[in-house]
Amino acid sequence: MPNSMNRIRFGGLAIVLALSLIFAAQRTLRAQSNDASSDASQEVILDEIVAKVNTEIITLTDLRDEERKLRTSVNAQLQDPQAQQSEFSKQRYELLRNLILNKIIIQRAEELGMLANIENDVSTAIQSILQDNNIPDLDTFRRILQQQGTTYEEYRSALRERFIVQTMQQQFVYSKVTILTEEVEQYYQENIGQFTELPEVEVGEILFLTEGKNKQQVRGRAEDVLARLKAGEVFEELARQYSEGPTANQGGELGTFKQGQMAERLEGVAFSLQQGQFSDLVEMDYGLVILKLLSKKDARPKPLEEVREQVVRILQNEKVGPYLKTFLDDLIGQSYVFVSPKYRDQFNLKDL
Repeated sequence: MPNSMNRIRFGGLAIVLALSLIFAAQRTLRAQSNDASSDASQEVILDEIVAKVNTEIITLTDLRDEERKLRTSVNAQLQDPQAQQSEFSKQRYELLRNLILNKIIIQRAEELGMLANIENDVSTAIQSILQDNNIPDLDTFRRILQQQGTTYEEYRSALRERFIVQTMQQQFVYSKVTILTEEVEQYYQENIGQFTELPEVEVGEILFLTEGKNKQQVRGRAEDVLARLKAGEVFEELARQYSEGPTANQGGELGTFKQGQMAERLEGVAFSLQQGQFSDLVEMDYGLVILKLLSKKDARPKPLEEVREQVVRILQNEKVGPYLKTFLDDLIGQSYVFVSPKYRDQFNLKDL
């Protein structure tokens, strides 16, 4: 097994086998209670078995835990309730299949003795996470995870299992995919727009709010400031004196925006200006704005060397399908999988 972190693939490997976070702890399914008046024993069902994967089980509690985490993840990514429900339903349909496949892969990794250094890899990854996010120590990290509805132990377990799955994919799937230099160069040239940085502008503003005010009086003040700008007064000084926006104390400096990040009307004005030029009054729902273009960067294709690894990953994912199918088919063919009939119609269990 690879014993260093750089042998494990992180991110960008979005393939058919989604990596489901497996947080549920093992649970006792049955217990016997002794009858005080007889030798008879009675089985008490504490949880429901959804699936058996060789010697392991997936319980209803496990499944519900995964559904809850999926719901939280989807809701964090999307704002529209209808879009949330649609995406949740789509991903839920694959959820049980992914849980089963992950268990099969992890079991095979254990059989092959590939887990010798996995705990070190996980610890190294967590330390990198702390450093990259300026988290001072594990105790702080534990509190952050708790606020997000999970525990450090659950997080570490999920990360461990993800590493195992990715390591197995690297060794038995991606290692079989060959990407030629000519293919990388061709894809880059044919998809140059995909690797082009969007143009951006840095702008300042003088804002006059109209809500709850006499709009004609507000316009009069705005036109007076605009006239003073045209007469040669300094934009930043006038912004400090007259702007009603939160940027007034900074001379109206609003920030840097890539194309598509500003309100459409303001963006059209900002990108039409030359550096150092200011606009006429721009009417918005909330008030009147004078924009100044502080700087501009045109669209820039990133050099191939800067995006080579990204192109390679894209090409690998395009080619990996047959190898992945063979890998999974072999594992499934050597495994015992049983899914309770009650759940078979609720999930995609193709080929299991």
